[in-house]
Amino acid sequence: MYTEIDGEISYDGIQRHEMWKHFPSELIYSPELDVHFPHLTVKQTLDFALACKVPNKRLNGKSVQEHIDYNRDLLADVFGLRHAYDCKVGNEIVRGVSGGERKRVSIAEAMACDGKIYCWDNPTRKLDASTALEYTRAIRISTSVLKKTALVSIYQAGEDIYRAFDKVTVLYNGKQVFFGPICEARAYF
Repeated sequence: MYTEIDGEISYDGIQRHEMWKHFPSELIYSPELDVHFPHLTVKQTLDFALACKVPNKRLNGKSVQEHIDYNRDLLADVFGLRHAYDCKVGNEIVRGVSGGERKRVSIAEAMACDGKIYCWDNPTRKLDASTALEYTRAIRISTSVLKKTALVSIYQAGEDIYRAFDKVTVLYNGKQVFFGPICEARAYF
């Protein structure tokens, strides 16, 4: 069912295993495929993700449950999932939320990890154009508000999605040929 992929991953020259050893919660990777426990509801999925990352010190002395409830509702509002709280997440076999909603659950679940750097592998997969734009903007806004960094790979991004970001990296044959503000990219070529 899965194809093995070979290669090396490094962050500014730091090998993956060293990064995970010294900064285990700083770098969050959200894969292209949405893999969830299909029988859990959207609410249960977000609650579990948040419960795994509850900080020892919480704002305003909130209890663990208050922290989970507040952040779950915040993520659900940002990603338009509150209406689906009681629906199963599902998968290709178990009936659940739509593919677009499942993608939003994946995005919200990753944001629940409270990392510093988020790597989004094609987060707009299976989303129609308007929904893809809406959620690309949601990633952009949420990372700006929370002071996070988002690295997003999107295949064939439309102009509006492209403009949602402030910087772009252009790759050609696996090599970086441009990195900089989006307003300078076209003139470069």
